[in-house]
Order: sequence, then C-alpha cells, then structure tokens
Amino acid sequence: MVCAPASLACSNGGAADSVDGTDEADLAAGSGGLPGSGTGGLSGSGGAVGFAGSPSGSGGSQPSGVGGAALPEASGERSRVDGGSYPMGRSASGSDACPPEQSCAPGEAPEHTVSVSSFWLDRFEVTVARLRIFYDAYPLALPTEGSGAHPLVLGSGWQSEFAAALPDSRQELLSQLSCGEQATFTPEPGAHEAFPANCVSWPVAFLFCSVSGGRLPTEAEWERAAAGGEQNRLYPWGDEDPSSELAGFFPADLGPVGAHPAGKGRYESEDLAGGVWEWALDWLDTNWYSGAGASCEDCARVSSGTHRVLRGGAYSFEAVTLRAAVRSGEVPEARMTSIGFRCAYDRAAD
Repeated sequence: MVCAPASLACSNGGAADSVDGTDEADLAAGSGGLPGSGTGGLSGSGGAVGFAGSPSGSGGSQPSGVGGAALPEASGERSRVDGGSYPMGRSASGSDACPPEQSCAPGEAPEHTVSVSSFWLDRFEVTVARLRIFYDAYPLALPTEGSGAHPLVLGSGWQSEFAAALPDSRQELLSQLSCGEQATFTPEPGAHEAFPANCVSWPVAFLFCSVSGGRLPTEAEWERAAAGGEQNRLYPWGDEDPSSELAGFFPADLGPVGAHPAGKGRYESEDLAGGVWEWALDWLDTNWYSGAGASCEDCARVSSGTHRVLRGGAYSFEAVTLRAAVRSGEVPEARMTSIGFRCAYDRAAD
C-alpha cells in the first residue's frame, strides 16, 4: 500500500483517525510507511497521524529582529494563473478519475465547482538559494497581524500564535532546516542551491512568503494551477502516466528544480508533481468538499484545524501521489525532507 503524509492519498480500509474533527476512512491505521520512503514514512504512534519523526513543536519565544521585515529580493520567477471556475477534486469518472488499480482517498471527492481570482504563482518550488536570503536576515521582525493574507479570504493573514513555532535564532533555524540526511540547506552556499528548500515548517513557509511580498497559495489556487483549471487534468502535464522525464518521484533522489520541464503545467509552473510536498494556506478538513467548501469562490479553510494542507507528492513517494487532486496534510510544525513550498502573489513581479 502506498500512502501520502497523513494517509490522505490512499485508504487501507482500516480504522479511521480524524482530521479537524471529521471521521473518514481517508486516514490509514498508521502501520508502517511507504516502501523505500526513508524519512517520508507514516507515523504509527501518538495522536496526530503524520510523518515518522515529526516534532511536536519548537515552542520558545518570538524572534527579536528589528526594523522592517521585507525581503523582495527573495521573490522568485512568477507564472500567471488566470482566474475562473473549474471542477476541483476527483470525479467518479472522466479524465481525472482514480486510475485503475490505484487506491484514492474519499477526501478527494466529490468533485465540485470552485472559482478563484487570477493570481501569480512561483514557477518553481522555493530553492535553497532563495531561502538563504531569508536565513541571512534572520531573525526578522514579525509581521503585523493580518499580513500575508489572501486579499479576498477573511482571516487568512498572519496571527500572533504562529510565532510560537518559529525558531528564536538563526542557529535554531539552521537546526530546523537540518532535519535529515536528505536536507538540502547548508549554512554556506554549496551544491544544492538550485534544489528545493526542504525541512521547512508551515509557519516558516508562511513568514518567508509574507516577507517576500507574497503569501501561501490556497488549496483551491494550487489545484487550479496543477489541474490546468477547466482542463481538469489528471496530472499537471495531462493524462500520460508518470515517468522520470515528467516528475521526480520514488525511487528517485531529490534533484534541482526545473529538471522536468516536460511535466510543467498549463500555466508554466514546474514541479507541481513530485520534488517535495508543498504547503498550502488551508487547514485540512477531509469533509471540506462536501461541506463548507462545496460552493467555493476565493475561499479557504482558515478558521481552525490540526493539520495544514500539503499538495503535489514528493521524490520519496510513489506515482499515486502525483495526481492534481491528491490532498494530504501534516501538523504545522512538521519538518521533513519531503516537505517544501512555493509562494503565490497578487500581482506580477516588479
């Protein structure tokens, strides 16, 4: 059986755990992990279902940086994603249905119509080189309450409680970014500057995007980019079965961004499948598609939860996780070599 973080990419028919107060068979029983997944396996113990070895949170006081917290030079190349309505989620039949002989989670369905406004998305996952600008400036002054928000999603900006999981110092940030043998960040520039930055927690990803003039994409925005909007693609590149030419997935090693141009999406963003899992803004709710998110116009689940959404699969997970409709999640403090991120923006680059 092949599962994603928090087991949302498959179901083994076993006992269900819960995410954000819901009870669904999306969540596997947590017995073992993906064959050959290294640090990307599932936790089989404890409360929240997550990655093996994921921390319970760093705690500590707030970073004490002074002055403005703006790092526009850390902004990356952007691709425009046209706004509009599209069918989000997995359909029971059609181009984005669950492929034969694969097990797809109930939380990916039902397919439902959502609408998002036009936005810009990082063409690539945030690299080590971009994160280094943030690292060299750390600690930063914390954003003001509400910063980094989606302009049309009330309550989506920075909240003071996010700071509890931020590292107190540059040295602690380095420690967080050194979460395993496949960690890409190093204190000095090295061979991995063009690799996706991994071992990044959700609060650090949120802060990076905010001070870089952007924000984390909503789950609906991310899927519009990955599925090609109304084209409703099974994978970012279309319906062709995944291959090493199209994406980096198990048993591949993590490589530099942009190494799979044939697998780019309709809107020119690359590595939306494979590479590293990407944080989204939303709290994960496995009943969102059949509940409050069933009729969605520039919306996201931002009120409360236990797991933040992850999208896109990773180098240490198998092809089942590369589908545009796959939903997964982890606790915000999770730092794993298979987790990274990219930012969204409300305007083109200067």
